[in-house]
Amino acid sequence: MTPENTPAAAAPAAAVMKKLKARLAAIEEEKVAPAQRNRRHWVVVSYDSPNDRRRTKVMKTLEGYGHRVQFSVFECELRPADLEKLKARLKTLIQPEEDDIRFYDLCEGCQGKVTMLGRAKMYRQKSSVVV
Repeated sequence: MTPENTPAAAAPAAAVMKKLKARLAAIEEEKVAPAQRNRRHWVVVSYDSPNDRRRTKVMKTLEGYGHRVQFSVFECELRPADLEKLKARLKTLIQPEEDDIRFYDLCEGCQGKVTMLGRAKMYRQKSSVVV
């Protein structure tokens, strides 16, 4: 009998395997389901820049992702991957020491709490179901 096959060596190996299985189960629980990963989030993006040219570039970029609701505010419904692409694109357009872009990611519950006055409209994409 080799030292690895002894009953004394089997007990610690079983404990290690049990810990590994528990960790794998925890990792599986943490994984986001594909439907959740592709789910659109409602994001409000505001921006400010003292430079007209950069401000215009930011505005034109945001027009491809959402609806302009005020001069420097856009409402967008974005998948997480699209939000990251948007952030990366905007990062190349601004001067961080001078410009300001803010992203407000609103949860489903928060969207219902939005209060609008005047001619304000909420721009939401219609949900579609694929069968």
